[in-house]
Amino acid sequence: MRMTKEQLLDAARKAAKYVPEATADIINELANRLDVTSVALSEALAQKGKLAADNSALKSVLSEILKPGEATLSREHRTTAVAAIETPATDAARASLRAEGVEMFAKAFREKADHATKNLWTGEAIAFEAQASMAEDFARQLREVNTGVEATSNGR
Repeated sequence: MRMTKEQLLDAARKAAKYVPEATADIINELANRLDVTSVALSEALAQKGKLAADNSALKSVLSEILKPGEATLSREHRTTAVAAIETPATDAARASLRAEGVEMFAKAFREKADHATKNLWTGEAIAFEAQASMAEDFARQLREVNTGVEATSNGR
């Protein structure tokens, strides 16, 4: 009998109690990674479906605009038609990718700030912290634009 993911995770975590600690640590880490990977895969598949719907809508609109055998549209009409096409899933995916890049930038500056703090470079630490905070704020703004949801501050 094939186990579901939940059954497999549950069985692995229960079995980890009965093996040496090093083996239990590996089993638990594998279970955690499987769980996280499964969630990420589910989110990616949901995003794929939304992007496919955007793509289908684009094809539908374009087929209406560019009907074979009819006179071509003027540049003004093409521009207006393209501007009217809404692709919320695509816009959200692009905003997320941009925000992730900015968050990576912020993380790098947080690491530099931590290093500077450990070495008692107070001025540098403050500057790196400020840059990281600005980058995090910008990443939140990127996400807000396409979700319409106001991001909450993480205290930095």
